[in-house]
Amino acid sequence: MAKLSSVLLPDTAGTLNPTGEQFKGAGYRNVGNGQHTVQVITTNCTGRFYIEGTLASDPASTDWFPIQLDGATDFIQFTADTGSYYYTFTSNLIWVRARLDRTYDGVLTLGNSGSLDQVLLQF
Repeated sequence: MAKLSSVLLPDTAGTLNPTGEQFKGAGYRNVGNGQHTVQVITTNCTGRFYIEGTLASDPASTDWFPIQLDGATDFIQFTADTGSYYYTFTSNLIWVRARLDRTYDGVLTLGNSGSLDQVLLQF
């Protein structure tokens, strides 16, 4: 089967705590191995980045759970990071989305938080 790509989250400049649209995951498309790859492109980005998934076919807000991208935490911490990063995880998720939290410490303001330029998903 051909690889499928989606933009999970477009440029986040000017948005405080964006949550991307939900996209069909490997479980929805019945992709056998369930392997997903996420590319995150940042410019001076500060915040906690999450990939969230669900097994619900019509998810409510409480159906989403975080995916551990680094094997240890539910998020990736960016602190004024610029670059292109990728993460791979395996799961037969029905839906996948990206989220950025810039207010986790109560100090951050939009003016000094940089941006996630783009978040891509491929499986």
